[in-house]
Order: sequence, then C-alpha cells, then structure tokens
Amino acid sequence: MNARAGVRASAVVVAAPHTGLLETSAFLLIVFGGAAAVAAMGPSPLLLALALWLPGIAALVLTRLAGGPTLTRLGLDRLGAADAYLAAVWLPVAMAAAPVALAAPGGLAALDDVRIQQLAAMLTIAPLVNMAVALGSELGWRAYLLPRLGSLGRWRSILIVAAAWAVWQASLTPAFASDRTGGDAALQLAWCVLIGAILGWLFVRTRSPWAPALFAGTLAATSSLPLLFLREAPGTAAPSALGLAVPALALLGVCLAARRTSGG
Repeated sequence: MNARAGVRASAVVVAAPHTGLLETSAFLLIVFGGAAAVAAMGPSPLLLALALWLPGIAALVLTRLAGGPTLTRLGLDRLGAADAYLAAVWLPVAMAAAPVALAAPGGLAALDDVRIQQLAAMLTIAPLVNMAVALGSELGWRAYLLPRLGSLGRWRSILIVAAAWAVWQASLTPAFASDRTGGDAALQLAWCVLIGAILGWLFVRTRSPWAPALFAGTLAATSSLPLLFLREAPGTAAPSALGLAVPALALLGVCLAARRTSGG
C-alpha cells in the first residue's frame, strides 16, 4: 500500500468507526418508531419538530454510549470545504427558480414591496431558522448512519441512506398514502431520494452535518418561490415527472464535481 492509499484508509477509519449491527438497528428503531408515534398522534408542529430531531437525538445518545468525542465523531466541530456551502445555498435557489423560469411565459406576478420582503426573508433568515430543525435529521442520517455504511462504497451508501431517509420522510406524513395516487407517491419518494443523495454528497464532501443542514434549510425556505412569483402557481407539492429533472440535474452536477475533485 503506498503512502497516499495509507492516508486515505486512515481517513476512512476515523470517519467510519466500527459499529455493530445492534447500534444501527437501535438507530433505525428509534427514528421509525418515533415517526410512527407522531403520525398516530395526529398533526402538530411541535411533534413534527421533535420527530425531525429524533435522528439527531438518537445519534448523540448512541455515539455517547459508544464512547469517544461525540462532537468530533459526528462532525459538529468542523465545517469542511467552502465550495460545499456555496452549493448548499445556490443549488436550492436554482432548483426553486427553474419552474419559475419555465412558467414565466404564462405570466409573472407583480413584484411589490410585500413580495420583495418575503423574498429577502426567504434568502436570508428562513434558511437559518430551517437549518436548526434540519440539523437534527442530518446529524442522524448523514453524520451517524452514512459513515457506518462506508464499506459499501461511497455512492452505494449515499443512495441506501437516501432511500431510507425518503421512506422516513413519508412516514412522518399520515396522509401521504391517502392524499396521493400511487404514481404521485412514487414520484414524491423518487424526489426525496434525489434530494437525499445530494445531502449525502454534501456530507461526504465536508465530513460535517452543517452543509447538508444548510441545504435542507435553504430548500425548505425557497420551496414557495413559485407561489411568490407566478400568477398561477401549482396547487400541489407533489413533483411531476418533469419536476424530477431539476434535482436529477443538480445531482448530476455534484457527481461531476465529485469526479473532478477526486481526479476522475
């Protein structure tokens, strides 16, 4: 093994400490069990916020029980590559602006003072507020679970975690199955998997939950951009088949960036 490969192997050992199946099973039981409990108790913003933080709480507790520096093992004490944070901010903005640009010929709403204030909040304050909630999810799914699947390979582990995260997201919505047809539900899950893959890449790029949390917070903040700009905005949050192209292109972009960074 050459020196370069030795350094890479050492980095993997630090980033993905050996963890038994019991810990991983306990994590999944906590997050899915908590989601089921929240769904059974009915809609409540407070309960939903708690459920979104359950992965983070589980990660903190399980990491603490395993011993070692909790903040370091979950990447809370580092930020990582700066370009990931630029992507975390501008990718969601571009994704939200794409349907506005496509629908622009149909007519844009007048940009008055109220809309300008809403847009300013959407791009400044709202992402940071949402980030505080999203951090709990990213601590669990990306900072805790993803490194523990590292032996499967980078993109395989990213996609497995993204798929599990997508199912968990759906389980937090009691009316997910009843309010959507099978096709709509499948599109929603596919959209979540694509978003989860981008979140996974941001964690791998930085080895920190801060970048994916910022992406998730910005994505939630900018999701109402079409409502702000379009006279006739879509009345449903379920993505269309065409709508999947936007996160798919974003994911393709980060894959190409990853290839360039790794030298091919």
